[in-house]
Amino acid sequence: MGIEVVCAMIVKNGRVWMGQRPNHKHMGGFYEFPGGKVHDGEGEEEALKRELLEELGVKAEIVRRLGEVEYAYPEKTIRLIAFEVFTQNRIDLKEHIDERWIEWTAEAHSDWAPADRALWHAIASVRRAE
Repeated sequence: MGIEVVCAMIVKNGRVWMGQRPNHKHMGGFYEFPGGKVHDGEGEEEALKRELLEELGVKAEIVRRLGEVEYAYPEKTIRLIAFEVFTQNRIDLKEHIDERWIEWTAEAHSDWAPADRALWHAIASVRRAE
């Protein structure tokens, strides 16, 4: 099993938030759904709330678990777990260098981190049911 990573699909008005990773980080320049590693002794939802507060300065209300995908990068394998999230807070770019809101029905783009693209495809049936 890979490194457990949780991510948020922050949904507002039928669109989902994505942030661009800083160039000096792993997968720099690619867009991703915000989140991070689950620490030892931490639950998935607890980890996601912590990460969103650290990265975006938002308090998150987790709506539901959407699905997961395992993705093997050359240097590591991750298990990326997605949650639909709601927040009323303004998003503050603490870790990301750019942001975009994509349509809930959008196709994945080549400038998305590969694991995030794979996850988006994996939860397509959930998104289509909306």
